[in-house]
Amino acid sequence: MDLHEQWEALGSWVRAVEQRAWLYIQAFNNDKEQGGAVELQLINGLVSAYNSSFEFVEKCDERDVKGFPELLTRLRQSRRIPAEHFIPSQLEIGKVDKLYIKGLVRDLVISLGLIEADITRLLADVEVWIGGKTELALKHLQRLLVVDLHLKTKWKSAYHLRETACERLGGAHFLWHGLWAFKVDTHGARTDLVTYEPIDERAVGASGGALVLTEWKKIDDPKRGAIERVFAQAKGQALNYVSGALGAIELKSVVHLVAVSLFPIPKAELPPDTIEQGKTIRFVNIVLDPPAPSEGKY
Repeated sequence: MDLHEQWEALGSWVRAVEQRAWLYIQAFNNDKEQGGAVELQLINGLVSAYNSSFEFVEKCDERDVKGFPELLTRLRQSRRIPAEHFIPSQLEIGKVDKLYIKGLVRDLVISLGLIEADITRLLADVEVWIGGKTELALKHLQRLLVVDLHLKTKWKSAYHLRETACERLGGAHFLWHGLWAFKVDTHGARTDLVTYEPIDERAVGASGGALVLTEWKKIDDPKRGAIERVFAQAKGQALNYVSGALGAIELKSVVHLVAVSLFPIPKAELPPDTIEQGKTIRFVNIVLDPPAPSEGKY
């Protein structure tokens, strides 16, 4: 289970605890009564949710996920609400008036809401950030093929040599953008497109890069049905792949299927983006002999 999946489960629980706390605050109407089992359960739930969220931030910091080192520093420098308040025990709760409990619940739920919002924002930003870099890498490659005759010749040679030669060139190009492109083998393992070795997550994490799942295929027949058949096995393996990155961040929501062709594939024939098993399947056409700039745009 990767960080996004972990937070999806943890975040759902955190938000449920927050909702209960706000309902309690809104329903509060008696300052004179003492607290009881309901209040104790609510307070303990808030403290537990806050501490679990804080530990999740520490885990993201250990994996050097963008934005989390700064968040952890800020949280450590600010006051830790659960540590600074008197948290009544089961024996003490009956001696504490509800006015104090209401204030305690309010402080706890506000602190919890802030950390929950920061985590959600940063994790969402990571996906957008990697996705944007991937789109830029592909656009950059296509434009280079328009203006760089030497690169165009190299790619054409790779195209006529074998498909894996195109993969290696594509993987090397992605590294310019801080992206480690990989494919999935029949056993569900990640394979580096350049070295054909298992991905070294520590190297990816240390470089500040990100993992991106891509499949590169030569396309000779520019018909939609033919394109889908060429990608069928690779697409199936990609959909069955379960992220297991521990030392690096990864774009898990999008799979890029790159159709390498000598001439442009008509837009009507290139399969559209689809969402399958929670992943966006995006077909991209890289054209090795693109039309002159006056004839088409890339």
